[in-house]
Amino acid sequence: MLDTGAKFHGEFILELDHLRKAYPGVVALEDVQLCIPSGTVDALMGEKGVGKSTLMTVIAGVCAPDCGEVRIAGKPLVIDSPPDALQSGGAKIHLEPNLMNTLTSIENTWIHRAPKNRFGLTDHGMMNRMAQDLFDRLKIQLTPFSLVVALTVAEKRMVETSTPVSRESDVLILDQPTLAFAGTAVEHLFTIIRDPRARGIGIGQITFKMNKPFEIADDLTVFRDGQQIGICPAAEVTRDDVIQRVVGREITNMFPRSIARSAKSRGRQS
Repeated sequence: MLDTGAKFHGEFILELDHLRKAYPGVVALEDVQLCIPSGTVDALMGEKGVGKSTLMTVIAGVCAPDCGEVRIAGKPLVIDSPPDALQSGGAKIHLEPNLMNTLTSIENTWIHRAPKNRFGLTDHGMMNRMAQDLFDRLKIQLTPFSLVVALTVAEKRMVETSTPVSRESDVLILDQPTLAFAGTAVEHLFTIIRDPRARGIGIGQITFKMNKPFEIADDLTVFRDGQQIGICPAAEVTRDDVIQRVVGREITNMFPRSIARSAKSRGRQS
């Protein structure tokens, strides 16, 4: 079963200490304490509206917590904006691709930090080589010069994932990364995730899915009603354990018989 106490391994790259965030009429986060060790993936699990996305926006610098502290590599951070979070080593991939459609995939990957030549102008040759090397390393089979507007949703997500990887970020936040993928594309995304994990980056992955986290996550953290309910290494729990924590009660039957019989009756009548 999941424990309410933390069980972690390795050096903490991200630490959240007693975070609280409230909006008028609702407490989105209450006393959240989370540590992500270097080189691991933590799947942040729970139903919609339990505070996972709010937690990620705090880490990404989109909003500030009412109280508590965020530390990256042991250093307390004062994050007032997403650029501050990027500068400090944090990066977030949004649920919807957050790219500029009028730019190419290369330009999106190196936006605001393109290499310069001795005249202070963008060195397009070097930028193209760097982007191609990155795409090759991540096995992203895209034409680097394609405009983002012409890409599929899955291809856009690949480009967006490559951007924080290219920044050598210390912390990478993934918001529902597999939502736009299916089949082999999911496995490809996991390959991309394993690249920064192998280089010591700490990864937080928001997810609603109960099966996929076990394929990539080292630790599981369950949220319910803005509170952190349980933390445990993924290898020590089952899917049923996690579901029970997510919904707050034991699940004895995923599909009650009354519902099944009703469905069969409708099928015979049609």
